[in-house]
Amino acid sequence: MVAELGVQPWKGVFGQLDWRQDGERYEARLALKVLFRTIRAQTSSGRIVAGALAADRFSESRRQEQAAELRRDDGRVDFSNGAPSAALQPGAQDRLSVVMQLGALLAADPARHPPGSRIPMQVVGVKDAEDWTFEVLDDATVTVPAGDFRARHLIRTPRRPDDYRLDIWLAPELGFLPVQMRQTQRNGDVVDLLLRDVSALQ
Repeated sequence: MVAELGVQPWKGVFGQLDWRQDGERYEARLALKVLFRTIRAQTSSGRIVAGALAADRFSESRRQEQAAELRRDDGRVDFSNGAPSAALQPGAQDRLSVVMQLGALLAADPARHPPGSRIPMQVVGVKDAEDWTFEVLDDATVTVPAGDFRARHLIRTPRRPDDYRLDIWLAPELGFLPVQMRQTQRNGDVVDLLLRDVSALQ
């Protein structure tokens, strides 16, 4: 599956989300590009165990790559930048796989996560492993370049002064894949990823 995501408000920037799985392993990559040049990319890879994602490597590339290795057998996360290892909790995801795992949770049993419920999850970045909590809000119709979709809205509110808010809209008709993702910084800057093309999903 390849989904094309437009990026606002940066004109000329677009994103591409590649998601591949064979029932045993998965690979995901989200790249932000200007023309043919990738300016930022996140990648996640791992196993699929009992219908859930078990990420084992997460990387982020800007000018250079940094990565986190999720060593589930040892119960720890190792970071390539030399940061101290962190304890790894069962069910932990990384900053890219978490979006797909939230969709998998909702697809498996939507009634288990009604509006007003919360979904806690440890989320690994390239230099830390933090406890995130997503709040499930009411469904809403969102309009994106790919069309109108009824979507489940989830938010992760900021946890500290320098943190950002994350909003995700997951569409049931697309198997709870994301149709919109929005980061709102503390200074008010907003970056939206909007689904532009679903032809590759058919």
